[in-house]
Amino acid sequence: MISARYCAEVMQKGSCEGILYDRPTTRISKMRIYVLTTGVIFALLAVAHVFRMVAERHTLATDPWFLIITLVAALLSVWAFTIVRRLPKE
Repeated sequence: MISARYCAEVMQKGSCEGILYDRPTTRISKMRIYVLTTGVIFALLAVAHVFRMVAERHTLATDPWFLIITLVAALLSVWAFTIVRRLPKE
């Protein structure tokens, strides 16, 4: 929620553009949500691949592309969670 004091400060500067979206905390908050969602999606993909490899041992465990995709999804998930941890909290 935007306070009345913040609105008055913006009006004194003469520009109301971006009153909702140009605040740094809002941008960081949206970035955290986006990166966290991406990390969860990649983690779910990696977990689904591991379960599928266990279920279909001989077929998928020897397929190099399936192994590479699983590894890349797991690494992207770890990277996203690392970024979320490093972003400043509100």
